[in-house]
Amino acid sequence: MEQDLTRFHISRPAAFLKCVKARNYSCALIIDAAIRHHLEVHHIEGLSYVLSGNGREVFFHKQMAGQVAFGAMQIVQSKSITIQILNRKGIPTPRSKRFGKHQKNDALRFFNKVRTDRAVMKPVEAAYGKGVHTGIRTQGDFEEAWSTISRKWGSVIVEEFVPGVECRYFVLDSKVLAVTNRVPAHVVGDGISSVANLISQKNDEARTQNVALKPVPDDDLSARVLAEQGLDMSSVPEGKRIVYLRNVSNISQGGDSIDMTEAVHPSLKQLAIDAVRAIPGLIYAGLDMIAEDHRRPLQGQIARILEINDYPMLSMHHFPAQGTARPVADAVIRHIFFDDGPVDPSWIPFDQNLFMLRCFGPGSVRFRDEILSAASPSNGEVPGAS
Repeated sequence: MEQDLTRFHISRPAAFLKCVKARNYSCALIIDAAIRHHLEVHHIEGLSYVLSGNGREVFFHKQMAGQVAFGAMQIVQSKSITIQILNRKGIPTPRSKRFGKHQKNDALRFFNKVRTDRAVMKPVEAAYGKGVHTGIRTQGDFEEAWSTISRKWGSVIVEEFVPGVECRYFVLDSKVLAVTNRVPAHVVGDGISSVANLISQKNDEARTQNVALKPVPDDDLSARVLAEQGLDMSSVPEGKRIVYLRNVSNISQGGDSIDMTEAVHPSLKQLAIDAVRAIPGLIYAGLDMIAEDHRRPLQGQIARILEINDYPMLSMHHFPAQGTARPVADAVIRHIFFDDGPVDPSWIPFDQNLFMLRCFGPGSVRFRDEILSAASPSNGEVPGAS
């Protein structure tokens, strides 16, 4: 029995291996959850596959189920359309406007209108924080950002800057299952090491043990962000000084994830739910919200919805840098295949080590001796789901 359980844990169907090879661990987490819930996995091509079981068959592309309406996906893939839909429903968003690549003068006038001490500029269609410029203070900054974004992406969104803390909310069927505070890529000074060495140390230590975390970047943009702090790669920051390498709080650009699901005020969770509900046919999504304090009530503070992601990064919730793991992929599988109800009592709960073992095989690192002891049948609850 133990040997059979071991084979079950490390079974790796073709679709799973495709996800791992592409380093799309959110996709791999959906398949991992399906295996642990005794569903069949049928690979189609690339990162497309079909899951079947309990009398149902559902197509998936990466981590997104085919049950999500095509129209919903079209809406959220355009930041400007998403904002218009949200505003029609009374959902607060930053003041923003879309401009074509030949509307630079109009964009500059709008920039001067919404700018406080700074403004934000970003592409209409881009993911993972790519192309987002947050510290646009002068016309020179505007010119540089406009040139970069319009040349690569075409249309540009100019947006007011809203101060506060940015968090990612994962919403599934009118429930917030996870909230993650995403801290921009940074290192902490020790009074001895240079910034370059601190980056290397952080990448060697933390990033090799957490599939959700991406390397802290060492590039031209990092150099510009350092210069804003009066530093460069050779600088030796004093002990405990936080040194940022990015202004964008995005895990895909080397940021850290801190789970704060239990601490978030219910009124902000409700705002996130209302925002996802505003997009017809969107079953689950990741939503970025900025607020002065996510632990306080919505009333009496500024909170804005920044964007909605139809291909949300699930791995940040399963593998937070700090805090409780929230197995949201399990919740997706339960919702789609079991209507959030009882499942086979022999299902296997999510385990970080066993997922890593499934990803990288029994010959890798430190997980071999943990195969048989790390997992046991559960009572059917999703650990950590709120």
